[in-house]
Amino acid sequence: MNIESPAIPYNFADLEPAMSRDALVFHFSRHQRVCFDRMLEMVRGSELEALPLDELIRVTERNPAQHLLYRYAAEVWNHNLFWRSMRPRLHCMRELGNRISSPAFGSALPRRPSCHGDMD
Repeated sequence: MNIESPAIPYNFADLEPAMSRDALVFHFSRHQRVCFDRMLEMVRGSELEALPLDELIRVTERNPAQHLLYRYAAEVWNHNLFWRSMRPRLHCMRELGNRISSPAFGSALPRRPSCHGDMD
């Protein structure tokens, strides 16, 4: 199978306080894992087993007989994107928020690199 088992690129507690460890563990191990396991069961032994996840989604999307497989595959893809879109300890946003000030009060954004790169 060309589809890797789901993995989170950080520790379960690293997103606190934005997302609790318990919520992350539940969502990852109960919800996404169930979708992944059911998807694997449905493709095992078929020609679909060799496809990467994004191709499996494309192939099953418009086939009514494979709608359930499509839903599970799409859930796995969606969760993979979700996990990669977040970063541990949102210090960058807090740091940036603390540095932004209102021009109405005569202050300006400091000209120094942020966690997102240089502003130039």
